[in-house]
Amino acid sequence: MPRKREPAIRTFANELNRVMEITKGDDQYDPTFAHTILERKVSRVLIAGVAISVECNDMEKKEADRSRYTLIVQDPTGKTYVRVDEYTPACLPFVRHLETPCYVKLVGKVRTFQPEENGRIFASVKPEHMIKVEQADYVAWLNESIKLAENHYKGLDSPLPEQVSVFEKAMADMRGFCDTATQEAKQCLSV
Repeated sequence: MPRKREPAIRTFANELNRVMEITKGDDQYDPTFAHTILERKVSRVLIAGVAISVECNDMEKKEADRSRYTLIVQDPTGKTYVRVDEYTPACLPFVRHLETPCYVKLVGKVRTFQPEENGRIFASVKPEHMIKVEQADYVAWLNESIKLAENHYKGLDSPLPEQVSVFEKAMADMRGFCDTATQEAKQCLSV
């Protein structure tokens, strides 16, 4: 019986960087879920932002198909780390030749790591598909994502103080960015 693919959830860096818990089903093929600060259960994410850095982690294998890269994608709320390697063959050529900074959008699976010494959960994204986008597309994605995040937030029964703080700061940062980007776009069009 074919398995249902988990939907990709639009997620911002500040939410992805605050994973509270990890759960996995009993079957080896069940997805792993990251439970975020805003009480969302995510396995796959849709993120967008400015690719600010690409680092090859295996310089001796840089030209081979077995190299590993770390791509840092910045949105108005923070940074998301994207890990690209031989097991993401559709994305490896894209990242290998990517010139930063540029706007990108990607769908991928959330990967988590939890060191025993401090118990904090670190999250990164293993991409399935990546594309470059224009600033106008990115701003449109942000505006749509803000609306979806607000609707989700309003649906929380009784948000905790930390949830309120994370959400309000993220919304302020994103609105500020969108307003600035919209003004820049209008200036470019009027020239």
